[in-house]
Amino acid sequence: MPRIGAIVTAITLLMLPACFDSTQPAPGDSSIQVVNATLGWLDVSIDSRSATFGGVSMNGVSNILTMPAGLHRIRLGLAMSPTTEITVETKRDTQLTLVAYPSGSAGETGPATTVLVDTGAWVPAGRSQLRVANLAANAGAIEIWQRQPGSPAGSRITTSVPSASPYVQSDPGVWEVWTTATGSAVKTASSGPIQIPTGERRTALLLDSPAGPRFVVVAD
Repeated sequence: MPRIGAIVTAITLLMLPACFDSTQPAPGDSSIQVVNATLGWLDVSIDSRSATFGGVSMNGVSNILTMPAGLHRIRLGLAMSPTTEITVETKRDTQLTLVAYPSGSAGETGPATTVLVDTGAWVPAGRSQLRVANLAANAGAIEIWQRQPGSPAGSRITTSVPSASPYVQSDPGVWEVWTTATGSAVKTASSGPIQIPTGERRTALLLDSPAGPRFVVVAD
């Protein structure tokens, strides 16, 4: 199965789900991976059954959770905070990435969510890929840019809220993603250097935070 594509306050390259142990997954032909882009520990249950032991840490990524293809009820909860329940349809031989992130809404609300689909794109040896998911509803009028290995000039990425751009492919090496105010060349938030080895890909999530937009980078 293919691998799933203001001032920065946090960025973490999530290479291994080492922050927790998952329970034994139910047999199935589809799968979900949960990315915790909230500001606290996240508990996950699927169809009223706990999917994690001890929760998923902030900026953490779960193990791959397998299940039969079909509709599944997923509950996401933060300690001492409201929960979010959503229904997700999984498909056979397809992996979904469910991202939980701050809703940005006033009042007591659970985390917001978005589902990123594994496009099934193969990353050939000697190449790397990056996509950007814009989940920052409160970022205002901004533009998103990316710089790929071997290219000193940046190029603009267009994504609505919430949505993900297509994967961009380039040589392996150091990438960067950043934001500017519309019509400006001044960086307002940056991912910093994103090292992507040969044959691998990453997704850069642009998220709201109390200090302004921040990037979190996850390994697909």
